[in-house]
Amino acid sequence: MAVAFQGYKAFAPEGWEPPDELTPANVERLRGELAAPDAFALMAMHAGDPIGHALWITLEDGLVHLRHLFVYEPWWGTEVARTLHARAVEAMAGRPARLFTPAGHIRARRFYEREGWRFGEERLDKAFGMTLAEYRR
Repeated sequence: MAVAFQGYKAFAPEGWEPPDELTPANVERLRGELAAPDAFALMAMHAGDPIGHALWITLEDGLVHLRHLFVYEPWWGTEVARTLHARAVEAMAGRPARLFTPAGHIRARRFYEREGWRFGEERLDKAFGMTLAEYRR
């Protein structure tokens, strides 16, 4: 995630810094999410190195939240994102789902729209420091 967030600087507001995902609290939160029986996580690897990952969790109301779909930039435009996405959606088993992506990340927004997600609304996420676009399926 830390590597993927560095790419956000291309469209983020001036001075934006990625969140520190490696704080003890965030690592513990992520461990809990991954341990949940109704969560999904998949890592794409090439020659023993990670090149992307997908993660979704189920919220209390049963809505699936696609929290991560990251692919390292050298792998953009390959089948990595489509494969991770397809497997994540397949595991959702038709349940309603949502995701948030930076409003300024046009490449990601077009990807999600091609993959069947419907735009909902944009809203400023003060903690993240930028406007996010919500998508649903």
